[in-house]
Amino acid sequence: MAEHKEDNIGEEQRVSPEIKACVFSVGERVFSLPIENLLEIAELEEVAPLPLSPDYIDGIAHHRGEAIPVLNLETVFGIEEKASLHRWLLIVRIGGELVGLSLNNMPDLS
Repeated sequence: MAEHKEDNIGEEQRVSPEIKACVFSVGERVFSLPIENLLEIAELEEVAPLPLSPDYIDGIAHHRGEAIPVLNLETVFGIEEKASLHRWLLIVRIGGELVGLSLNNMPDLS
C-alpha cells in the first residue's frame, strides 16, 4: 500500500504584506507613520511664530513655496526633551493638508 502525504490543497497560505513606515521617537515613546503619508524629511531651519496659536504649534515653516504649520510633538505629548542643535521636520499629508512635525531625532525609514 502506498503512503500518501497530506497535501495542503485548498489551504490558504497567508502572506503578511510588508508595511513601510517612518519610525520616530518623542522622548521614550516610539511612533510610526505610514510611509504613504510622508512627503519629505528636512532639517528644520526657521519657524515663523504664529500669534495666538496653541502652545503645541511652533509656528509656520516655509518649505518649497508653501507655508506649513509646525507641530511640536514634545508639547503635544507633554514630554520634556533636551534642546537639540538639529531639529528635523517631517512633512506629512493628513486629510489632504500638509503639516510639519518637529522632532529632535532623525527618523528611521523601515
